[in-house]
Amino acid sequence: QERNSTDACDVDQGWFPCQDGSRCLQADHVCDKIPQCVDGSDEGSFCSSSPSCSSTTCSHRCINSPSGPTCYCQPGYQVAADKSSCVDIDECQVFGTCSQICQNTVGSFSCSCREGYTMQNSSSCVATMGEPLLFFSTKSEVRGLKVNSMDYFPVATNLPYV
Repeated sequence: QERNSTDACDVDQGWFPCQDGSRCLQADHVCDKIPQCVDGSDEGSFCSSSPSCSSTTCSHRCINSPSGPTCYCQPGYQVAADKSSCVDIDECQVFGTCSQICQNTVGSFSCSCREGYTMQNSSSCVATMGEPLLFFSTKSEVRGLKVNSMDYFPVATNLPYV
């Protein structure tokens, strides 16, 4: 989905940042003879210069840009060291991809939960039974908080060191 602003607009993923920073375009809208960028930077002189995507071999797709033709890959893959082929991304190596169990698959990944938890929002696991508890300490005691009901209670008090 094309978007306003060029934040996270990555040519290596097939996105073109308009030079004025106004939009992020899909590769199909670059050098198509229809300016989508307000400043026309998606139809610049690089569209007719050499080398171009027509003379570049990419295993998936190619996008023309001011820095030259750049290969990019479908979601779940990244450009390999040879700059033309695509290799699987191990999304499970990215912290927070799944809250409990992550299974990398070719071009994708799946999340699952341990026993006693159910999946929520495709990547987060929540307890099936009971209320979540938060434990914390002060200088001389351990206290607890029932997260849903906000019930605050002592666990251990008058301790010499916590």
